[in-house]
Amino acid sequence: MSATNADPVPGRPDPALPLLFTHIPRTAGSTLKFLLRSTLGHQRTLLDAHFYDLDGEDLHGFALVEGHLDVAFFTEHFGPDWHANGMTMLRDPVARTISQARHIRARPGPFQEQLQARVREPASVFERVPRLANLQTKYLSGTPRDAIEVGAAALAEAKVTLERLAFGVTEQFDTSTALLMERLGFGIPKFDVANVSRGSSDDDLLADEFRVVTRRYNDLDLQLYAHGCALLRSRVASYADALLAAAADEKPLDGILRFRRQRIEDEIQLPGASVAAARFSGWLLIDGRPVDAAFVRVDGEIIPLVPRIERSDAARGTHDLHNRTAGVVGTLRIPPGATRLELFAFDRGRALRAQRTIEIVRVEPPPLSARLPSAIKNRVGKLLGR
Repeated sequence: MSATNADPVPGRPDPALPLLFTHIPRTAGSTLKFLLRSTLGHQRTLLDAHFYDLDGEDLHGFALVEGHLDVAFFTEHFGPDWHANGMTMLRDPVARTISQARHIRARPGPFQEQLQARVREPASVFERVPRLANLQTKYLSGTPRDAIEVGAAALAEAKVTLERLAFGVTEQFDTSTALLMERLGFGIPKFDVANVSRGSSDDDLLADEFRVVTRRYNDLDLQLYAHGCALLRSRVASYADALLAAAADEKPLDGILRFRRQRIEDEIQLPGASVAAARFSGWLLIDGRPVDAAFVRVDGEIIPLVPRIERSDAARGTHDLHNRTAGVVGTLRIPPGATRLELFAFDRGRALRAQRTIEIVRVEPPPLSARLPSAIKNRVGKLLGR
């Protein structure tokens, strides 16, 4: 654990217990579980625990227990204080439910038959497959996933559970990962999205009519998700405040960063007045060593970066083996009115910090013809007789 802990989640993890991941389907949980397994090791992680008969099994020897398991399972196996080691992910309920419906249709298993035929009456889908309704609330309140009626009490319980857990939001995956890694106290290797499934003819599940009905059957999940997004914003602010409040000496910041194919130093060029959203990644050093925390502030919004990611180019560029984990990554959303980014980086083990201001320069985008690959331009020219 770093010298100054900026984890905003109440309490501290219990080293006598595994990390306990209640994995709600279709929330980027597979990406997170494989990320954790790559860090903790195959033998120390129990993934997809819902596949096994675990009655009477002692699971305390694992470093991570993950599965499509609700809070009742973890309470039964690890006691009422399991939340200190608990984590989960939330996702926009409409997007999550549609993704789950498509996933069920695409893969053999329970309920596939209910979704094989083209959906003509969306409400009937939720009556036949009730786990598509308010599933996130069910998981976090211990309500059976195939329950038809879910009330306000379950929503209140789910909110209380969420407030006690480390959690993330799928739509802010990089930010969520940065906070989770801060709580767990270790870095991670590179990570990519996993377990994406798409059907070949899902226009019925993607139709506006299905979305409207999905919202109606996920009314509690919509409230839970709004609560989670507000709580995540609060935790990000607490995380940044804790980092800035720690005593540290100022040092220069070194490294290479990229955003939208640009190498970023003191300036970033963006076209027109549009919103720019993309990965912000590279490697950072303070006084020759990797940073262990970093965030960007743009137009009042804080965006944590995931630190300590494997970056071989950092080690090669500096000829220092300690810098092989100098990588950082985050997803920035730069609004049209923003004029600068502020980058803050920290080496808490040595009580060092660094700051860099990056000016945002708006430029006119080049004409479309200049942006097309040469092969396409040649083909267009032939069609036009040029």
